[in-house]
Order: sequence, then structure tokens, then C-alpha cells
Amino acid sequence: MRRVLVAGVGNVLRADDGVGPRVADLLRSRPMPDGVVVEEFGTGGIHLVQALMETRYDGLVVVDCVDRDRAPGVVMVIRPEVLDVGGLRPIARFDFLADMHYTKPERAFALAKALGVLPADFALVGVQPVDADSLREGLTPTVAAAAELAAETALEVACSMVEGAWNPTG
Repeated sequence: MRRVLVAGVGNVLRADDGVGPRVADLLRSRPMPDGVVVEEFGTGGIHLVQALMETRYDGLVVVDCVDRDRAPGVVMVIRPEVLDVGGLRPIARFDFLADMHYTKPERAFALAKALGVLPADFALVGVQPVDADSLREGLTPTVAAAAELAAETALEVACSMVEGAWNPTG
């Protein structure tokens, strides 16, 4: 049986940046299909990498707020480009990976790729924020309403990965 990790990431103290953890909470409140595991990782990118090192996953679906200049609340499925840190000069590689505890997901993805634990089936379910910068708890009403669609989208992508039918271009 193929296993897929759905990872909610984000900072719940920065308004809409907390959408990933909210989606993880929504998904964990219901039964998951066989092969789908849901976890919340907050802002600790290294924890996501450690989870990928500890358990072999065939797929990874990360849920986060993503600013792509879309209408607020739009849910997107993105196949992220992941930096190959092996191609960087040693000092640049060190600078890029220096502190993984408070990092953006892109750095965690690059580290997971460098360690050979980033699954080939990999997607980012992003929600366009209204406000991901204010220091406050709670999503804006627009993003809170989009969280349910993001949860359904993440689950659909994860199930297609479990079935071995995920097509990142289709």
C-alpha cells in the first residue's frame, strides 16, 4: 500500500499563514482513507524533513498559504520547483541551509531533496491569503471559508497519489 503524507504548515500567529495547520485540523477530525497520513508541522521545516526521514512516504501534499497574486481565498495545486542544493557552492549551500528551525517550506523541500527523502509525487496545495503578515491569531473570513475547499483538494490529491494516479500536469 502506498503512503502519502498531508502536511499542514504555517504560522498560526500570522493570520492567514495559519491556513495549513487549520486544514490539517479539519482533515484530522475525520476518518482518512488507507494510506493517507495527516500531520501539522507549524513553522518547523526541520520537523517535516525528519518525518520524511523516519517514515518512507510515496507522496507528499503540503498545505500552506501561497501568495501568487490571485484573488483572496483561491485554492491552487502547485508542483513546486525544488532547488538542488548540490549545485550550490559550499558557502552558498551552508547559507541556504543554515537554520532549518525557522524556515520557509522551500528550504525544507530542498533539504529533503538533498537527503533523498522528498517523494517523487509531491504537491503544494496553496491558498491565496488576504493577510499573512499581521501578528494575530485566526484566519481572515475569506481564507477561513477557503480552508474546507483546501482540505478537500489536499485529500483528492493525496488519494490520487495513494492510487498511483496523480498527474501533476493534468
